[in-house]
Amino acid sequence: MIKFNYLLATACCVLSLTAVSQINPVFAVAQSRNLQPIKSPKKTKPILTTYNNGNLEVKFIGIKSSKGEVCVNLFNGSNGFPEGGKGSSLKVARCAPIVKGTAKISFANLPYGNYAIAAVHDTNGDTRLNSNFLGIPQEGIGFSNNPIVKTSAPSFGESQFFVSGNKTELQIRMQYF
Repeated sequence: MIKFNYLLATACCVLSLTAVSQINPVFAVAQSRNLQPIKSPKKTKPILTTYNNGNLEVKFIGIKSSKGEVCVNLFNGSNGFPEGGKGSSLKVARCAPIVKGTAKISFANLPYGNYAIAAVHDTNGDTRLNSNFLGIPQEGIGFSNNPIVKTSAPSFGESQFFVSGNKTELQIRMQYF
């Protein structure tokens, strides 16, 4: 079948070249000298000018009790990480219920890029991290990339991850002191 199509296409080109040479004498000279026609450049794909977006699904594990909820701050830059506040790079703040020792939060339609998450197991419903007089957290905390928390919160760089593709999935282990 391929050979037949090639022969048919060649025959059509010869017929059309003969017809054109009778109309255009310049083309007839080029044809008589066996000059090859200039091929047009390959077509390229257009450059996309819209931003690509993806979805993020986060699962929280290691939650000590089903009391309260998990509250999340999603940042797209280092400003104000992990607390948030005015002038910070806080993109979204959201809470999710705890079901059977885990919590899940989804973020839809996020532009591709670097993000970081700071989470709190808010046991008393005040939507903030409670700590003792020494500053030691009294509620569970978690960060994207699961860095080990010792004396201070990790940086944005230690917690950042990249959202790309249709769906990015993360698992964050909650830590208690």
